[in-house]
Amino acid sequence: MIVCVTECPEALARLKVAFRACPQDFEELKDEVQTGRVSLYQLTGEGYSITVAGQIINESYYLWGVSGCGVIKGIQELTEYVKTAGA
Repeated sequence: MIVCVTECPEALARLKVAFRACPQDFEELKDEVQTGRVSLYQLTGEGYSITVAGQIINESYYLWGVSGCGVIKGIQELTEYVKTAGA
């Protein structure tokens, strides 16, 4: 299951760990989320629970950051949603 959590401050906080080596990039991510260019999603299912920050640019979907458990399974699920959406 995928849920848009862009308006959820806790979702952004969960992503902070993914930027621990580059805190300035996390500040940039926060700005991009605030402007609406980057969206946050929570994906949950059997064996995974991840938060992702992503952005559509032209025909591609770019990930800014991912945190959580079962990242590979979660990304596989995200891939299906992105294909369905046409990005």
